[in-house]
Amino acid sequence: MKLISSNQLDRIKKIIDESIDGTYYGEYSTQDDYQIAYQTSKLRENLINWYDFDSNAEMLVIENGCGALIPFFSKKVLKVDVLQNNSSLNKIISMRCNNINLIDRCLEEFDTEKRYKYIFVDDDFEYIHQYGFTLENYIQRLMSLLTSDGILLVATGNRLALRNLNGWFENKKLFSQIKNDIEDECIFYTKAEFESVLEKLDINNYKFYYPFPYKDFPRTVFTDGSNNFMDFGHHYNSIGDNRYKFFDERRMYNELQDKNIVDAFSNAFLIEIGKDKAQLCKTIFAKNQYYIGKQYKVVTKIYGTENDYYAKKIPLTNEARNHLYEFYKDSLKMKNTKHFNYIKYDLEKDGSLHMPFIKGNSLSKILANNLNSYLHNIYNSKSMLLNELKKEFSNLYSAMKEDAILCNPSKIFNDEFKQYYGNEIIDKQLLCFETSTLDLHLDHIYKRVNNVYDVIDLDPVALFYVPIDYLMWSVIESWIYTYVKNNKTAEKVISTDIICNMIGLDISNIGIFNTWKRNHFLDNDGKSQLVPFYSKEYLPKFINYSSLGENGIEKNSNDRRSDFGKKYSYFEMTSNSNFIIYGASAIGGAVKTILNYYNYGHILGFIDKRYNEISTAHGLPVWSIKDAPKEEGIIVYIGIKNVFDQEEIAKQLVDYGYTNIIFMPKAIIRGDDNEQMKKISDVYNFIIDLKGKDLSKFSFYDKELIPKTTEFEKIELKDSAIISNQDNKYIVNMPIQYLFTAQQHINPTYPWAEQSIISLVPHTLLYNYLWNGGKDNTNLYVNFCAYGARGSGVKMTEGWKKNLVENRLTVLSSMKRSLEEDADFFIRNAPEALYNEEYNYFNLNGGRHRAALFVFENYYKMPVMIDKDSYNKFINKEVVKEIEQYLNNNDIKLENPVSHPYFYDLDSKRPQYYQIVIKKIIEYLSKESLEKYDYIDFKKHSFGIISHDHGELKRMLNVCHFGVKQINEITDFDMLLDKLFKIQNHKLINNYDYLFIDETINDVASSYEKIDYSNEFKKVFILKVHNQDMIISKYIDITKYKENIITSSFFNEAHVDILCLEKE
Repeated sequence: MKLISSNQLDRIKKIIDESIDGTYYGEYSTQDDYQIAYQTSKLRENLINWYDFDSNAEMLVIENGCGALIPFFSKKVLKVDVLQNNSSLNKIISMRCNNINLIDRCLEEFDTEKRYKYIFVDDDFEYIHQYGFTLENYIQRLMSLLTSDGILLVATGNRLALRNLNGWFENKKLFSQIKNDIEDECIFYTKAEFESVLEKLDINNYKFYYPFPYKDFPRTVFTDGSNNFMDFGHHYNSIGDNRYKFFDERRMYNELQDKNIVDAFSNAFLIEIGKDKAQLCKTIFAKNQYYIGKQYKVVTKIYGTENDYYAKKIPLTNEARNHLYEFYKDSLKMKNTKHFNYIKYDLEKDGSLHMPFIKGNSLSKILANNLNSYLHNIYNSKSMLLNELKKEFSNLYSAMKEDAILCNPSKIFNDEFKQYYGNEIIDKQLLCFETSTLDLHLDHIYKRVNNVYDVIDLDPVALFYVPIDYLMWSVIESWIYTYVKNNKTAEKVISTDIICNMIGLDISNIGIFNTWKRNHFLDNDGKSQLVPFYSKEYLPKFINYSSLGENGIEKNSNDRRSDFGKKYSYFEMTSNSNFIIYGASAIGGAVKTILNYYNYGHILGFIDKRYNEISTAHGLPVWSIKDAPKEEGIIVYIGIKNVFDQEEIAKQLVDYGYTNIIFMPKAIIRGDDNEQMKKISDVYNFIIDLKGKDLSKFSFYDKELIPKTTEFEKIELKDSAIISNQDNKYIVNMPIQYLFTAQQHINPTYPWAEQSIISLVPHTLLYNYLWNGGKDNTNLYVNFCAYGARGSGVKMTEGWKKNLVENRLTVLSSMKRSLEEDADFFIRNAPEALYNEEYNYFNLNGGRHRAALFVFENYYKMPVMIDKDSYNKFINKEVVKEIEQYLNNNDIKLENPVSHPYFYDLDSKRPQYYQIVIKKIIEYLSKESLEKYDYIDFKKHSFGIISHDHGELKRMLNVCHFGVKQINEITDFDMLLDKLFKIQNHKLINNYDYLFIDETINDVASSYEKIDYSNEFKKVFILKVHNQDMIISKYIDITKYKENIITSSFFNEAHVDILCLEKE
């Protein structure tokens, strides 16, 4: 046993004095340590309170502590002998109950003729090696003290416990039990080692129980009989010492359970060893709670033999007995409906409730299996998963709606409702259940034929009207928490809102639902007794291969870098902290209010870009980053609405010396598994989520240490385009800029060959007319179709034209519906794209109308099917790696997106550059060419370009067969991108009749000096700040040009226009 200090003993004595019958039900202080709770808490009984003891039997307890379980045993059997060679601890045990016999002796010296029906050993077991025992002779010695029908109960940790493999510090060391370190203070054994010894002793009557999460305070107890149908493990808070966490234990337990080996990795065992098999307990599963309230001290267990199981709720206190009795009476009033059958209980003499065991998978398990099929790639698309989830949730919701009745608010929100849920109401008629269970979970629902459901575990019962939308939302929310929360892959696909939207559940009332749920669980008696002992979990830095040398110790090396934990620096929020809030808007004011309410430090003021316009805000000064206070330890909370900009602001703050920063990191927005960044985001979210709420109802952040921000993740370019992998083909989201119509060589006379799909303006203008009420340009589409009609001998009558447009409306409507309701249609029916090695783009021989839809809808990417070799040629991975290295060695912020699959995840200053500049210019020129010539041929024109867009427009014009000349200087980064896209700048032209000039970039005037004004410019495209004079007017006579505004937008904190000056 871990040594108990004198201070701990004093505290234990005080708690026992406050206890009832030697057992403590109350709350613990945050000043109490884990050992205090371990020696005194009622929850220790969860390990064994479900066991069927013979009340006329005698028991021997091999004790090594303050006897937390002794009061329980003294009530369950006739007499208890307690064997412990420690008079001071025995004195404490004597304070707990008086109907026990304390024997101040050790097992080696215990000489008696007496034999016991039960022997129980827990803490002492892991120290038997210190007493000179082997596992074999210790068990043999205890078995010799049993009656002929006696039972030995051994509670112990498992040497192969999954938590030991996952960063738990047993004996203050990592992996010490795995290594079987004989120098350890305590030693555990594996299941196989136990079985080997039992076999050697010729003991065949034994049974393993698996307390979860551990034997100290288990919530559930499994057996080999329940491992095959009950989900092993669940979400839980680590209790005790802080720990590392290398992986998701719950998911790993599910994997081990699927492989039928979960028993070997249970964190702990309770082993029942009997002389008579008939005496072994018939319980196969038990479940307790951590609640403080005595009325909630109920254990639910499943027992019996295979194919003949029953369930029972057993009260552990008088208050629990009364609670179950009242619940039983309420359950009799539960009314079965067309679709819902509620389980029936039988009240037994001891106050227990007996009920049938429902066989089969719960609805929760069915949905979890669907989710696992997706996570294990059995489902090849997320749409398959979503369809399965939608089917099950929709069926359940439909059944609820069909069985519900429509009620007025006055009928729903009565005093009884408000007693549970508070005073907030929804002032309209709602569908309600007349009676229901308030703790409805999918684990408690079993689907039968014809959309009928069996519902178990009804406590508590509501004998008042409850809106079914709330019940359905609560069901979804709890399932998401259990199976999706903290699973990064699942979280990207499924959420409560997504499921609600899929089934048509109105999410506008979710704020009220959250309030109801919170009020329902405000009951202090329903709080966990173990909250003060929840431990912190850390993701170690050494989990990444790149930090192997930095944090690891080379084998056989004298290097002893064992103190890797100190490489992290942390800060905490206290009442003495100094805060600066970045952002002086309403959000910043709300953060100030929240921090002040909870007395978290002193708010010095705000940092805001508008510092020149506002000197104070919310009663505090406003500074620029440069002028703000820089004292050591200042905490900066970034309180701006756009979370996507927060990391860039954090980088600026770091440059100015701030390291204590609370913000939303990009890694968390992307869904990356980054424990340090998650700790920062957790604090950020906790504070911002309190905005606008009644702060008196919430306790504040629990003072967990927060990582300092001193450096940021390196850029890792990843392919984000591949949707699915099918044999030798990929389905990929390809940039629209690199998708073109059919190859010219297939049909040399076809006028629409080798055209950018952006140039399909006959289609997009038709769509705009049909769907948005835009200008009627159907003549362009009719002309487009005329080529095919003439080739087929079709007469182009007015009726033919009318039918053509009517048909396009039908097709457009169908595609729009698919886009909105079944977006995966475009993935399942992705057109094949053939690589054009000459121009480094892809030709579409089909799917033209779908492509035009994506252009019309302003999409940046479109799903297409490409053979793998062609895709890899376009990707050009070797150059991608060069660019990745360059980006990490140079502080570059993208001006605009780069149209390549490895750049999709990078943010930029002008994210809509393609839609506002590139697409608009190509469409403008395409429409003009069609209206003048009935065809598009850009080869006769050339562009001179002054831009700061990493060559995006230049490359687009190049693949559209324009001649192109970059006038301003090409940066090293832009040259790397040209290399990536296989653009050879030395082959580009010098003479140009069109100009594009971005006048929003710095020092654009110097580039004007490089323009060859001997060229006659037929068109000049200008990107300029709205209402500012054109700089080009100083160099050319703009009175000779007609000015057309193509579009307007907002770039780099300014309103901008795109103009086209055309020679009169």
